[in-house]
Formats: sequence, C-alpha cells, structure tokens
Amino acid sequence: MTIKLYSVVFIFTCLLTFVPKSVKSLPSGLPSRECSTISRPEPGDLCYVKRTKLGVRAYAHDGGVKRGEVIIQPIRDNYELVEVRVDNRKGVGNGTYSESVTARGGSVSVTKTYEDTIQELDRTINELEGQVNGLAGPVAFEAKNTLTYLKEKRREFNSNYQMAISASRNAPTYTFSFSASSRSCGTFGLDTCGSSIWIDLYEVRRYLGDPSAIAQESRQVQQQAQLALTSTPPETTYSLICIKNATNIDLPYRGKWSTDSGWFDVTLKSGESWRHWRENSNATMSIKFDSDARNGQVDTKTYTLQANISNDTKCSSGKPYRYKYTNSSREYIDLYKD
Repeated sequence: MTIKLYSVVFIFTCLLTFVPKSVKSLPSGLPSRECSTISRPEPGDLCYVKRTKLGVRAYAHDGGVKRGEVIIQPIRDNYELVEVRVDNRKGVGNGTYSESVTARGGSVSVTKTYEDTIQELDRTINELEGQVNGLAGPVAFEAKNTLTYLKEKRREFNSNYQMAISASRNAPTYTFSFSASSRSCGTFGLDTCGSSIWIDLYEVRRYLGDPSAIAQESRQVQQQAQLALTSTPPETTYSLICIKNATNIDLPYRGKWSTDSGWFDVTLKSGESWRHWRENSNATMSIKFDSDARNGQVDTKTYTLQANISNDTKCSSGKPYRYKYTNSSREYIDLYKD
C-alpha cells in the first residue's frame, strides 16, 4: 500500500512539472506589437512599450513618507505618446499612486524634415507641370506618370507632417506619483509594518518617422523626377528598302519581311519608286517577280534584299534597288543594286 501511495505522489508531481505556464495576455485594445521588435516602422504605426514595477516601498520604522515620481515623456525616439495603460497593480498597507496629464506637446525633430521635403516636392511639381505640356510621345507619358507619383508622395508626406504637428502640440506628458509610509499593524496596532505600491504600465506610442530616412526617400523621389525631365525617348530606326522601276512597263511583285509570316503584293508603275520599311528591326525582305517580259512566258526569280538602317523612311535613305531590262530587246528584266 505504501509503494502504491508513493507512485501516485510521483505521478502527480510529474504531471505538475509538465503543465505549461500560462502566457499573460495583453490588455484589451493594446497594439499587437512591441515597439522594440519593429525593425522598419512606417509613419503612423502603433506599438507599445512595457514598463514594470514602478512605485515605492516604505519599510517598518521608516520615518516620514516615501515618495516617488515617474514622468512619461510625450516624444521619444520619433514616437509620440498616445496613451498610458496601468496594469498589474500591487499594494500593501497605505501605498497609493496617482496619475495625471501634466503637459501637452513636445519637440518633434521630424517636423522640419517634412517641411523641407514638401517644399522641395512643390518646386519639382511646379517645374514638371511647366514642362509636361511641351512634351510628346514616350517622354510626355513618362513625365505625366512621374507627376502623378510626385503628387501622391506629396500628399503622403503632408499627411505625416500634419500628424507630427499634432503630436508637437497635443502629445501628453504623464506624471505618476507614488507614496507609502510605515504604519501601525498587529494586535491593537502595537506593531509597525511597511507599505508599498507597485504598478506595471504600457505606453501606447505612434511612430512619426525618421528624419534621415525621410531625407533619403526625398532625394530618391527628386532624382526620379529629374530623370523624367531630362530623359530622351529611344531613337526610332527603320529597316528601309527603295525599289525603282526603270522599265517602260508596270511590274507586279510579291514581298515578305523576315519578321513577318505573310506575303504582300505590289504593282510598281513604270518610272516610279516604292519604299518598304519595318520599324525598330534589322530585317531583310524576300521578293518574287516574273523576269520574262514576253507575253505568256513566266520566269520567276526570288531574291533576299538587304536593307539600310535609317532614322527616317525617305526613299533616298533606303537601300536602293532598280528593275532594268537585261538586253536591248527588252525581253527580260532583273533587279539590280543601285
């Protein structure tokens, strides 16, 4: 019987050992993240700072009242104080505490950076608006997109600036005052005991922005805008061929660019020229024609024509080819490079 009892006690002790400790939940409505755990906060992010065991203790036979005071600053490390939550109050004897908002507002270093950034953006926006109407093509499209982006960033910076201004005027300074003294205790109050008061608190804070990070972002935005103002569109080039008909008859032929899958038909009148081009490609053109000028006779020839790369589509800029008779009897025709 004794062995069984010891076994039960041992098993019960082991069960107690492996029961997981409960994790204390955060007070209701508190932000989910602790400020120190956020590596890259964004302006407007809320977080909390926990401060534990704030208060005073008076020991037995201490003379007078023990007092203490904790002041929670309105602005710290680019975070403004939004509110303070008291949690886990523990007191013994006559220990007491009080809290009050003793001031509002404070120095916000990021305010000046926001002001400078907004002024720089306004200058760039005005400059870009003055130029965008005179632009055309890809440059105009890029400039308009940049202008839209700059205005969005300006609204974002201004919203953060107003938040910082509000913090500089309204962020509260909390003062917590603590007091405790020795007291009569025991039977008939014949003994003397100590008193104490301890609290934990949570500072709810809002991130206002980092001056160096804002300045860096502003520089990047300005550089992007300047690039849009000074960039030029890519130069358009053409693969260009010019064919002239130097015979006294109209000549039909078929052509196909190396970049295309289908053939096209052209009838080139006597004495005229025809341009063929493809934009932004280094292409060749295949051509088919009947080289026998006699009625009822067919002699099909096929060539691959090289093209000039040109910045325009003028016939004079193209690779020149010419249809000519091959003999004085004018019975046969061929295509020659000019």
